Amino acid sequence: MTSNTMAFSSSSSLLSKSNVVKKRSPLRGKTCIAMAGKPFEVPKKYTKVQPMGGRVLIKIAETERETKGGVLLTEGSQQKPTSGDVEAIGDDVHGVKPGQTVLYNKFGIGADDMILNNEEFTMLRELDLIGTFPRSNASVDDIPNLEPLGDRLILTLKDAEMQTKGGILLTSGSQEKPVQGTVSKVGPGAWDEEKKALKPMNVKVGQEVVYFKYAGDQMQDGEGKKYVVLHESDVLAVLD
Repeated sequence: MTSNTMAFSSSSSLLSKSNVVKKRSPLRGKTCIAMAGKPFEVPKKYTKVQPMGGRVLIKIAETERETKGGVLLTEGSQQKPTSGDVEAIGDDVHGVKPGQTVLYNKFGIGADDMILNNEEFTMLRELDLIGTFPRSNASVDDIPNLEPLGDRLILTLKDAEMQTKGGILLTSGSQEKPVQGTVSKVGPGAWDEEKKALKPMNVKVGQEVVYFKYAGDQMQDGEGKKYVVLHESDVLAVLD
């Protein structure tokens, strides 16, 4: 039995019941691997941390320490969540506000974990926030309710072909990764600092698009439905 806590990892490509997501880098075929360091412990005399600029302070969701069946997990087996509640924001943050629950990319540039008042937090850029959930402690069953942030969009994917036209069954490694999907949700658009306004999105809900094969964060809900969240710039073409 496994828990539903959401986490990024370098060992799988889908957010699923195994609680794992692989993050592809912009470089073709390359996988980002982040080495976790020891969290910074804020001295006890301080009770508040205020992010600067476009950074966001997030209270990390609790780590699942036992399975649904009551089996205690070892420290190494406990998956680190990548969802949490926004605690505070910098002056240049425009897409989220304190109290919202977000899904984030822990492999973002400049992400820093810290301990404040014996609770675990992470500080990262607003650009590394993937989307918002309607409730705290979100699980894989909440993925259909994820609202993308910035210039991100969510695609619903079809299953990869399991066999060739000649009827030969393909191994999982031989199955071609999907590069086509249906737009199910779009974000509000990226912030234009010069115009002090959001840039409108060009893609629309319901459109069929082709996207860069290794782009985005792939995930899977509790019913096995597959999605990918990516930036609009990773869309190569709209099919009409």
